[in-house]
Amino acid sequence: MTPFFLANFVNASDPAVYKRKIYIDLGIKDFYSSLCWIMQNYPVKFDAIHGFECASDLSNVAALSSQIDACVRGTAADLKQGYTPEGVKEILHIYYNYIGTDENPATQPPTRGLSQVMKDLNIEKDDYVVVKMDVEEMEYALLDKIIADGTYKLIDEVRKICGQCEDATGCTDLSHGFSFHPISCRCLSKSITTIQRCTSLVGKCFINHETTRKHSSRKQGT
Repeated sequence: MTPFFLANFVNASDPAVYKRKIYIDLGIKDFYSSLCWIMQNYPVKFDAIHGFECASDLSNVAALSSQIDACVRGTAADLKQGYTPEGVKEILHIYYNYIGTDENPATQPPTRGLSQVMKDLNIEKDDYVVVKMDVEEMEYALLDKIIADGTYKLIDEVRKICGQCEDATGCTDLSHGFSFHPISCRCLSKSITTIQRCTSLVGKCFINHETTRKHSSRKQGT
């Protein structure tokens, strides 16, 4: 089953439409199942990849050299998306931090607020931004925060790692039904979460009408 990707519905690779393509991974866990998976499967080549992980310090990208090589060489990341191992090492940035609604330097590792992270990365409205969330049930609080402070306007697609997987029906059809809807539920097993849980998350994100208008106007060239 092909996962739902917003880039299949908008011209995300056109530099005249989007200045940069940026992927932000909140909760890497490990390189292969997260960052490698997105490079091999997401249908655009990202200009910058930022990952956050609190369980272990993966910030030394050079130490991941052999994993990056294995992920890219001769795979879809190379043959379809155009990544090179050397190029990935330049665009990949990994941070040893918790992610929360607000900054808290007193935690170990320090907690970064998602809205502040977006500012620090100089994310702009004409960037194509995909955010993956796997932050131990903090997703709903993060969504509430970025909706309240307007940061959601900078994000084109949110991908939520869903922990309660049953089958691959219902939820994917629901996502496709919203066309340029900036949400997709994908489980770690690559199947789809229960429709009830996906509906809850979709309902929280679907208020992003400005994102919908943004993509609609870009498709029309306005």
